Amino acid sequence: MKNDPLFRALPDSFDERCPEPAAPERKPTSWGISLFAGIYLASIAGILMHVVPKFGEMFRQVKVALPGITCALLAISDAACAVPWLVYPALILLPATVGRLSRKAAARAEVAIIVGFAASVIWIVSALFLPLMSCHGGIGAKHP
Repeated sequence: MKNDPLFRALPDSFDERCPEPAAPERKPTSWGISLFAGIYLASIAGILMHVVPKFGEMFRQVKVALPGITCALLAISDAACAVPWLVYPALILLPATVGRLSRKAAARAEVAIIVGFAASVIWIVSALFLPLMSCHGGIGAKHP
């Protein structure tokens, strides 16, 4: 019946001329932004769990008065060191969820991650070096 010319002339016939149904579109995966988010989170976690405690120990030995921003950073660092089982899953799960965003949302997430990384690095550096800058005036000062 398929070889019948009248059957082939029908508009709703399913023969070789009909295109295959289109495959459903897969959601794009933003692996680049996931990798960037993972590197960002791992670097911040490494700083909080390894570098900041060394500064905290140094500040405790010198017994210098700490500003509030430094106390907050040391408290966050102590919390991250006390419960690393909360930090490590975040290093895996957050980048994995960022990788499943749409292109538009991934572009927004990329900007948010860059701004968040820059802000957190500026905050950490200023919090760690603010007590050192306040001590600078008293280190070489001559007393009458």
